[in-house]
Amino acid sequence: PGTWNLEPGTWNLEPGTWNLEPAMTNFQLYAIEDAGPRPLAVPEGATQFSDLYRGLPLGVYDALRTFEHNKFLYLNRHLARTERSMALLGWKYTLDRARLLRALHAVVTAAPWPEMRVRMDVLAAPATAAPMDTTAVVGSRELIALQPFTPPPAALYQTGVAVDFAAGLARERPLAKTADFAEKRPGTAGLKQMEGPGARFQVPGSRFQVPGSRFQ
Repeated sequence: PGTWNLEPGTWNLEPGTWNLEPAMTNFQLYAIEDAGPRPLAVPEGATQFSDLYRGLPLGVYDALRTFEHNKFLYLNRHLARTERSMALLGWKYTLDRARLLRALHAVVTAAPWPEMRVRMDVLAAPATAAPMDTTAVVGSRELIALQPFTPPPAALYQTGVAVDFAAGLARERPLAKTADFAEKRPGTAGLKQMEGPGARFQVPGSRFQVPGSRFQ
């Protein structure tokens, strides 16, 4: 008693199985509300962030990683980019930064993984139902998703990688970071490893910077 965690998506209680082992998932999903972040069920078999948003009214998003578990680099710039994306789409919606920051700090601090990839979404409209539970009203237009993050090997940071250009994938509005683009891109979060020797990756044809001779 007092030890069971019954947050949505944590336990497998399907009729006939009554399996009280923790449901294995590498994701957490939250709706941001005035009362705080509310856990939502994670779709079974999800392998990438876009799987969490099937059937939801996609809007704009941003993604970043944590440092030292619950710290971020240039977080205000990410929030500014989200607000700029909404403005470019002509939205009148106002992002409550203080509420978002409180929720963000709460969920990453409580997460079990040492480091995480974090995705913040502002939906095009309030969702009437969660992806895996049609009786659970999302309500909020703002969502936070988490997954564990393991940095690439240090050697790749030192020597760099070869890249190929994904000519068939581009943003219609390069400055507006829309979630429908993320849904179409490769499942490796924008870098698709190519066949052949060495470290080769495919980069979507949307936007990249080449300071000197090194891709970023």
